[in-house]
Amino acid sequence: MSKHLSAQTTKSKTSSSSSKEGNIIQDLENERNRIAVERKSASELFRSLLVYRICTINPLVNVAPKLIHLAERMHCSPPVYWTIRKTFFVQFCGGETAEDCIGTMKEFKSAGIHSILDLAVEADLNEDEDDSHQTPEETRELFNKKADQVAEQIGTCIETASHMPKSFAAIKITSTGSPLLLRQVSSVLTALQVRFKSMDQDGDGKINKEEFRLLLSMMPGGSSGYSTQDQKSVGPLVDDLFKEADKDQDGLVDWVDWSSTVSLNRDETRGLFRQESTDRESGIPGLAAGDVEDYKSLLDRMKKLCEQAKSKGTRLMLDAEQTYFQAAIDSVAWHLQEQFNRTQDVNGPLVYCTYQMYLKGALGRLQQDVARARRNKYVKAVKLVRGAYMVSERQRTKTLKLEDPIHANIEATHASYDAGVDFMLEVMVEEQDRLRVGQDHAGVSGVLSPQNSPVVLFVASHNVNSVVRTCERMQALKLAPQSEVVMFGQLMGMCDQISFTLGQYGYCVYKYIPYGPVQDVIPYLIR
Repeated sequence: MSKHLSAQTTKSKTSSSSSKEGNIIQDLENERNRIAVERKSASELFRSLLVYRICTINPLVNVAPKLIHLAERMHCSPPVYWTIRKTFFVQFCGGETAEDCIGTMKEFKSAGIHSILDLAVEADLNEDEDDSHQTPEETRELFNKKADQVAEQIGTCIETASHMPKSFAAIKITSTGSPLLLRQVSSVLTALQVRFKSMDQDGDGKINKEEFRLLLSMMPGGSSGYSTQDQKSVGPLVDDLFKEADKDQDGLVDWVDWSSTVSLNRDETRGLFRQESTDRESGIPGLAAGDVEDYKSLLDRMKKLCEQAKSKGTRLMLDAEQTYFQAAIDSVAWHLQEQFNRTQDVNGPLVYCTYQMYLKGALGRLQQDVARARRNKYVKAVKLVRGAYMVSERQRTKTLKLEDPIHANIEATHASYDAGVDFMLEVMVEEQDRLRVGQDHAGVSGVLSPQNSPVVLFVASHNVNSVVRTCERMQALKLAPQSEVVMFGQLMGMCDQISFTLGQYGYCVYKYIPYGPVQDVIPYLIR
């Protein structure tokens, strides 16, 4: 299929160069293209030039976080914040409130560009350290209260985004729960996957019923954790769980089957993850009862936001974050997509999740998660980015003497990104061919759309080569620019030439519009 894809792409380059679709390639690659500056005033252009020039001064960029922190400690932050507000903030952010962004959203809309409204609130582990003056229960209560407040703010973001058709609201899951909780959940899920692989003696990626039973018994709550309502032994329930997991009835289950069945997201199996005692040595860490409750609260917050977005006609973009949160974020994303991205939904998928392709394991995760979605009959809506946490991830890797999760060089990252795009498009090719056969035989529509495609791709890239490459493949595969099975996106204030050119040619393109108080968006601006 890849050869077929390449052949079609080559043909597209030669046969459509005189068409409107062919011109977009020329305009994207044209360094003298003025479309991005035609709407800007002289003062706006000067500010942009100043900001970009400052960004190229690496020593200043590297020391900026320390300078800002020092100013805050010395109570000199007002002039610093004023300077940031008049330069970087105006360049890269839509305002301090969601309502402030409406004017920017309208400007983009007039250029054929849609909006992703992003409350720039995120958290990391250093913000989640226990206060020595608080009990664990008080700390939990504090973070749950804070998460409820942030969820309310995200609700406002969703409401504002709904003012413009086809808009998104972006969410960082660390803002809707305790970062320490998400790290603990990620540790548990990662350890469980490692144990699953160790049970797979023949290396085929699957375990049999006896291995399934043994793995269940090794779970932290394995002796009595199957049901939160009924403290029965796991033993009599193995048959039920295995039958549910073994969807193809071949007597074997793989990791997708297992993790879809034995999940923190299910009331029936959540208790299996609860730590019963400290003397179990299965190698699978457990969660405290309070952590299990807090994870359930996080799910409830996210479900409520999804319901609101659905009622308002707004979609949600779940951002990727640091690797030590990612397993938990993936778990939440699977659950929400299975509930709100059902196949053949007339409104198309509601929840999109993000893959950072600079990670060595990203392509494998993407492929596995598409298989999970197809098996469980929901649309896998995916945003691909290269990645945003390289400096902090590598510093952590060095400090803890861990294996570097990031590709060794930019060439490998480019290859990973291209492979992710190609994989998603190949899934679309298969479905489009199937639809065309159905059209010939049953009169059904042969046009691929978010309502009938098993996957939807959001190409979030500032790399013109990636955008050009994707456009060429869309032309080759006859995917209409307005079909919304492939979308594009760039950050506000960056790569306007790409965004405005795509909008001019009718492609589905978005701008990320972060907002929030200046002091809250500084981590975003620095990154």
